[in-house]
Amino acid sequence: MRKNVLWILLPGLIIISCNLQKAVTPEEQQGVLDNLKVEAANAYNELHEKTGNDYLAQRDRYYALKHKWIKTAEGFTKTFTYDNRTEDEIRRMSYIADIAKKEQLVADIIKIDFNRFPESVTVFDLVQRYFSNAYLIEPQEIEKYVNFKMFPKGEELYCYAMLSLGFSGLGNILKANEYFGKMNNLLAELIEDPNLRRTIPLLHIVSIRSLVAWRLGEPDLAYKYIEDAKKEFTRESEQLLLELYTNRLKVLGNRALSLGTQHWIGTKKPLNISTIKGKVILLDFFTWNCETCIINLPFLKRINNQIHNKDFMIIGVTEYLGRYENVENLSEEQEYNYMKNHFYKKRKISWPVSMSKISRYDYGINIAPTYILIDKAGVVRDGYFISNYTYLKNKIELLLKEDY
Repeated sequence: MRKNVLWILLPGLIIISCNLQKAVTPEEQQGVLDNLKVEAANAYNELHEKTGNDYLAQRDRYYALKHKWIKTAEGFTKTFTYDNRTEDEIRRMSYIADIAKKEQLVADIIKIDFNRFPESVTVFDLVQRYFSNAYLIEPQEIEKYVNFKMFPKGEELYCYAMLSLGFSGLGNILKANEYFGKMNNLLAELIEDPNLRRTIPLLHIVSIRSLVAWRLGEPDLAYKYIEDAKKEFTRESEQLLLELYTNRLKVLGNRALSLGTQHWIGTKKPLNISTIKGKVILLDFFTWNCETCIINLPFLKRINNQIHNKDFMIIGVTEYLGRYENVENLSEEQEYNYMKNHFYKKRKISWPVSMSKISRYDYGINIAPTYILIDKAGVVRDGYFISNYTYLKNKIELLLKEDY
C-alpha cells in the first residue's frame, strides 16, 4: 500500500521540485555556481598534497567539479524568464549563460539589458562580455551597441581584427574589408608611438592580419605580413611561431593533411584523414595538460550530441609531452598508455584521438585548444581563432548541407 501511495505522490513531488527549481532567482543561481567554483578551486589547491594515484584521483575530482559547474549553469539557462526582471537579474543571467557558453543566449540577454536600460551600453565589463560572445555570430549587431572608443587602444585594435574575422566568416566581405582597414590604420598609429607599441602583442597581430588577408582573397598580402615580420622578429622562438603562421595559410583552403599518428585511441583501426570522404570533420587540437581544453570538453560533447549526424565526426589530435600529470620521463608508449587508460576514460571522450609527433606543426597550431573544420570533400574550410561554440555548430551544420 505504501508503495502505491509513493507512486501516486511521485508525479506531484516531481512537479513541486521543478517549480521550486524555476522559482530560484538569478542571484541564488549565481550563488550555487559560485559555491561550485570555490569547491573546484579548493580541490585544485589540494593537488600539491597528493602523490601517485591519489594525485590522479584528485585531478579527476577537480575536473568533475568544473564540469558540474558548467552543467549546472546549462540547467539554469533553461529556467530563464525575462519579463519584469531587474537590471541586476538580467546581468546575472548573462553571466550564467556565459559559463554555459551559450553564446547566442548571452548576446540576446545582454541586448535586452542594452534596450531596457540604455545606460548599460557604457558598462565596460558588460560590453566586453557582449563583444566576446557576439563578434563571430552577429558582428552586424555589435555595430549597433558598441562604442569602440571606450576600449583601450590595444583592445580597440583587437576588436577591429575580430570583427573583420566575424564578417568574413559570414561572407560579408565589404564589411570585413572596412574593419580590416580600421585595424591597419590603428595599427600604424600604435606602431608610431613607442609607448603604445609596447602595449600590443605584435606577433599575435601578425597572425590575425595574415589570416584575415587570406580570408579576404589576398594570399600574397597574407604571406607578405609574415615575411615582413620575420625581418623584425629574429629570435628562434619567434621565427618558429612565424613558420606556424605560414603553415596555416598553406593548410586553409587545401586538402587536409594526413595526421602523423603513432598511436590511436578510441578506434579499432587507424584512420587516414586524407582518405575520409563524405564526412565533415572537426579536428580538436589539445594536450592533456591544457586545462581549457579539458574544461571545454562538455561543449564539444554538446555539439556532437546536438548535431548527431552520421556524416559528422570529431577527431582529437594531441602530441607527446614526455610526462603525464605528476609522472615524469615517460616514453611515448608509456604516455600513450596513460592517455588511453586514464585520460580517455576519465574525461569520457567518445571520439577517436590521434597521438602525433608532427601534426601540430604541419597544421600551424601554436595554442590549444584549436579547432579545424574539414568539409565533405576533405578540404580545410575553417579554423583558428574559434572559441565560439555557437559559431562552430552553425558552421558544421552549413557544411553538412553542402553536396558532395
